[in-house]
Amino acid sequence: MKFLKTALLLLILANCISCSKSSSSNSSPTTGYLKINVDGKDFEEINTLNIAGTGYGSILPSCNGKDVFKQFSAMIENSTFFFQVGLVHAENAVDFGSPAAGNYNIYTLIDFFNSKYCYNNLTFDVEYEDKATNKSYELSSGGTHKITSISKVSSDNANTTYAIEGTFTGTYKLVGGTKTSTVNGSYRTFIRVLK
Repeated sequence: MKFLKTALLLLILANCISCSKSSSSNSSPTTGYLKINVDGKDFEEINTLNIAGTGYGSILPSCNGKDVFKQFSAMIENSTFFFQVGLVHAENAVDFGSPAAGNYNIYTLIDFFNSKYCYNNLTFDVEYEDKATNKSYELSSGGTHKITSISKVSSDNANTTYAIEGTFTGTYKLVGGTKTSTVNGSYRTFIRVLK
């Protein structure tokens, strides 16, 4: 009987461990992540440090003249490429408004330098570089960015922090060359909007 109880306890414990391992690595609402598929190969970066939304870049030119910031989300780098994403958002709550899930702009850093790009709220920013040539990729076709979830994480007298989740896809062309690359992915990042 003691053996049966021990065996049953071990079976239950093994089942619990199996369940916890099978849950998605991005299931925690306080964890940011970036998952990408580059030309058929999967890559993932988990980021638990960005919950406060403190990864601001510089103030950027907006299409409506209001202050916007780029929230750096995550970076994936190996010996062949460098891939970093960010989410541009309005600095102040009055300009941020109450955006809903839906389709938003996507651009690459090279587009900004080449065409003096201006930013709308919740524009997705991609910096994609080929390490062999040290040249950037520009979006050539099929660029989409869809925000699937915007949720308030915390709020105080000074600001509100939001968790933003989304998906993106596109075909990229190496600047000055013929090489192309297809990238799609998903992310969760956190932004801070001032009250």
